[in-house]
Amino acid sequence: MTLGEKIFRLRTEQGLSQETFGEKLGVSRQSVSKWETDQSVPELDKIVAISELFEVTTDYLLKETEETYGTAKEEPPRTEEYPQGAYRIGRRPHYEYKSKKMIGNLPLVHINLGLGIHRAKGVIAIGASAHGAQVAVGDAANGKIALGYSRAVGTYTQISNRQPFDCESACRAIDEQVSSNWLFFKTWAKAMVKWF
Repeated sequence: MTLGEKIFRLRTEQGLSQETFGEKLGVSRQSVSKWETDQSVPELDKIVAISELFEVTTDYLLKETEETYGTAKEEPPRTEEYPQGAYRIGRRPHYEYKSKKMIGNLPLVHINLGLGIHRAKGVIAIGASAHGAQVAVGDAANGKIALGYSRAVGTYTQISNRQPFDCESACRAIDEQVSSNWLFFKTWAKAMVKWF
């Protein structure tokens, strides 16, 4: 089930019109329609707002394989087995997300986080070892815009092993270095940089 299909399902189950739903999120009815038909994708802050509104996890919304609602309020039982990519209790925490959307042979977004060495490779890459065609964030980062803790290689780089990232400079670099055709990507990448 796609993100758009899940948004449609949740909205209709709550008996909300596209207009009412859009008002709750501060967007137009047309934006909601485009989300539901997978013509566009909500921004990161809107995905979080949708998650909170319907009391579902962001994993449920973003992962095409996630079919159960997975409410944000429920606590998983400690004996339950989790699918690959989910956090596991009593094991090394690990999370991996790879978008279905491909640009050439790279996923648009690849996030691979957790204890140990986890490599991420995509247009946007976040992980211990991150290789991003546009933006890379991690311990060792390699990309057009590279933000690394111990190593960064790219057109614009920041290494923060002695100080926190300069988020403002990184966001300016994203605005300057990334094409204006990639507005959603730029917004998302700046939000991720601020998050880290």
